[in-house]
Amino acid sequence: MARIIALDLGTKKCGIAMTDPLKIISQGLEIIYYDAQDFDKIIFRIEEIIKKYGEVETFILGNPLMLSGDLSNMSKIVIKFKDKLVNHFKINTILVDERYSSKESTNIMINMNMSRSKQKKNRDKLAAQIILENFLRYQK
Repeated sequence: MARIIALDLGTKKCGIAMTDPLKIISQGLEIIYYDAQDFDKIIFRIEEIIKKYGEVETFILGNPLMLSGDLSNMSKIVIKFKDKLVNHFKINTILVDERYSSKESTNIMINMNMSRSKQKKNRDKLAAQIILENFLRYQK
């Protein structure tokens, strides 16, 4: 059974989350640190993840739209990354609105009384997990 991977792409970090093989549970995996638009580093790490966990059927990629719903500057970078993902893996890749995922992840960690340093370390991974959970919820 194939999994789904969600990515929360930032300018220097990319949070990654993945489902279980039955696509019921999402789990934040890790954060990849990379130089601006060095997407090859992210692609390489995703290849390693797929080798470790098995087949992936879909990528979910957070798209940080503006409040108006228009594309943000970061959205344009996300679309560029999406093209690279599709060309490299030949896997269905879906852009989803993620305007509030980082804020939601911060609120969750604050409610858990997590220190600011731990929040900073985990924000993008948790944001990817929230993106994935929202996708799974709306698929049902």
